[in-house]
Amino acid sequence: MRELCHYTITTGHVRQSSRAEVGDDVVTALQPLLRPGEHAMPAPPGGYRVRVTVDGMTLAATVVTDAGVPLVTSLVCLDQAGLDAVLRVTGAIAAVPLPLPCVLDELHPTLALDPGAAGWTGDWSRCLGWAWVEAHRSQTRA
Repeated sequence: MRELCHYTITTGHVRQSSRAEVGDDVVTALQPLLRPGEHAMPAPPGGYRVRVTVDGMTLAATVVTDAGVPLVTSLVCLDQAGLDAVLRVTGAIAAVPLPLPCVLDELHPTLALDPGAAGWTGDWSRCLGWAWVEAHRSQTRA
């Protein structure tokens, strides 16, 4: 698997992300953030946190400010059941079929309160998506 589909629910934008876009060191650094719970983000500066839940092969991660304001929720789906559930729950209707694996971003209106975050949240989501893909690969090999 060499590509990850990245779909922004709020805008309808779809982009294919190559695994080569994300360094192995980034994937390794994100592994601790894949566990359910709330975690401090290692970057960027500014006190951001991520709230993570896992349901089967689907990971949901909401980036929040240090004040707890949600900015973006990234939903990483590795199987069709998870993707179908995410589309149903969010009400998203993709204009094109979304291949797996797929990360779907729901931009919260409060993202406008932190315009700097809008510049890095897409990259964050793709990196998170690849970290989830790699973690799942590791689990299935073990």
